[in-house]
Amino acid sequence: MDERYNNEGMPVETTEKTTEEIQDDATVERSFFQRMPWNRMGLVFLLVGGIMFAIAWGMGVRGGYLFFENGSLVVQVERTGERGGAVHPLPALGQNVNEVIIDARAINVTVRTTTGEPRLVLYSGFTPDIRFENGTLTINTQDAERQRSWALQIGVSGGPSRVARLYLPHNMAVNTLHVDVQSGNVRVYDVEGSNLTIDARSGNIRLNNTNFAYVGARTRSGNIHLDGDAQDIVLYTQTGNVRIYNVQGHSADVYARTGNIHFTRTTFDYIAVQSRTGNIHVNSGNVRGLQLYVPTGNIHVTTHTQPDANIHLESRSGNIRFTHEGGTASTTAHLELSTRSGNVRVNGDRVVASGRYNRVVRDDAPTFTLHAATNSGNIHVNY
Repeated sequence: MDERYNNEGMPVETTEKTTEEIQDDATVERSFFQRMPWNRMGLVFLLVGGIMFAIAWGMGVRGGYLFFENGSLVVQVERTGERGGAVHPLPALGQNVNEVIIDARAINVTVRTTTGEPRLVLYSGFTPDIRFENGTLTINTQDAERQRSWALQIGVSGGPSRVARLYLPHNMAVNTLHVDVQSGNVRVYDVEGSNLTIDARSGNIRLNNTNFAYVGARTRSGNIHLDGDAQDIVLYTQTGNVRIYNVQGHSADVYARTGNIHFTRTTFDYIAVQSRTGNIHVNSGNVRGLQLYVPTGNIHVTTHTQPDANIHLESRSGNIRFTHEGGTASTTAHLELSTRSGNVRVNGDRVVASGRYNRVVRDDAPTFTLHAATNSGNIHVNY
C-alpha cells in the first residue's frame, strides 16, 4: 500500500502497489509454482500425450505407439488390422519346417496354428527380423527392442501392448520349436512337433493342446501350465507353481524351488518331482515308478492302477498321503513307512506313533515297494 497526498496536502490511502511490491509478489508467485508437484517437463509430456490422443481419436486409427529410438522421441500411428497390431507376412514355408526359433527380449509371445495365412502380428511398435533359411524360420526382436527402450501405446485400439503372435499353418510339421524370452509370458496352442523348448527368464509358460515328443520349459520366476501330450517332459521354475493336466507320456522330471506342483489326470511310466518349499499333488491313472521329495511341504499321491515299480515319497516337514484306488484285491505292496514326530495310519488304523512301520500288505509277493518318510508329519496309506 502506498501513501499519497491530495491537493490540500493531506495524506490519502491508496490500494495501488509500488513497483517494488509488484516484483515481490511475482517472486512469491514463481516460488509457489516451483513448489508444486509438477514441473515443466511433466506438463510438456501431458500436453504431447493429449495432442497425440486427440489426433488418434480424430483420425480414427486403430492404435499407435510413442517411443524413443536412437535418442529421439517418435510417434508411430498404425492403421493395420488385428486390433491395432502390425501384420508381418511370413515367407513361403511349405509343409515341413525343420526349426522355428523365436528370440525376444521383453515381450509376450504366443504361438498357435491357423487355417488362414501364416503371419506374425506385433503389438509393440517395432519391426522384427524374420528369416527363413535352410528350413529354419528365425524371428528376432532383440535388436529392435534395444533401439526402442520403451513403447507407450496410444489411441483407441484396445489391443495388447508388447505382444508377438505367431500363426503357423495348421497342417505343418515342426521338428523343433524354440522360444527364448528374457522377460515375458510364453503361450503355445495347438502345435505339434518333435521338440519344444522354452526359456523364459521371467514369465509364465502355458501350453495347451500341444503334442510333442519332448517338452522342456524353464523359467526363473513364473508358473508353468501344461495341458497336452508329451512323451518326456522336463519342467523347471525357481519361483512358481507347476500344473500338468491330461498328459500321457513316458517320463516327467519337474523341479520347483519354491512353489506347488500338481499332476492331474496324467499317465506316466515314471515321475520325478523335487521342490524345496511347496506341496506336491499327483493324481495319476498309471504310474510305474514315482520319486517325490520336498523338504518343507505335503505330499499327496493317488493312483488308479496297480503300480509295478517302487514309489519313494520323502518330506522333512510335512504330511504324506498315499491312496490307491481301483486296484485288484490281490495287489500286494511292501510298505516302508517312518516318521519321527507324527502318526502312521494304514487303511484308517493307526499302526505306529512316531516310529517305523515295515510290513508286506497281504500275503502275496509284493509287486512294488512304497517308501514314505517324514521327520515331522503324519503318514496315511489307503490301500
